[in-house]
Amino acid sequence: MSEELKRSRGADGLPKLPWWVELCFVQIGLPDRWLRSVLKIRKRTKSYIEDNKRSIIYLSFIIVTVIYVDPIIKEARYQNKCLQGSMEYLELTNTLDPQFSKNITLAISKRFCNGGDLD
Repeated sequence: MSEELKRSRGADGLPKLPWWVELCFVQIGLPDRWLRSVLKIRKRTKSYIEDNKRSIIYLSFIIVTVIYVDPIIKEARYQNKCLQGSMEYLELTNTLDPQFSKNITLAISKRFCNGGDLD
């Protein structure tokens, strides 16, 4: 026998069980019919992945992109709502001189949304 085959077999010459089979079905004692079901599902999953590898890669890329971009969009939405609310507050309370332009009002609102005050 070759060295690789000897290493993959136990002392009695039978193939070694994977660690998860040893743990779940030998040590814990789960039913054998579950093992059969798990092995069937594993076989079907491997063949599905091999057949649809390209689609799975595209789907994974799209999911990772959405996960990466979502917090950026939420932060921008929050900033826009904060700016809009603070500008409305400044216009309603008339705390600013009427000669201030829209840009100065926007700058004061931006400072407020970043942790400053409305002075």
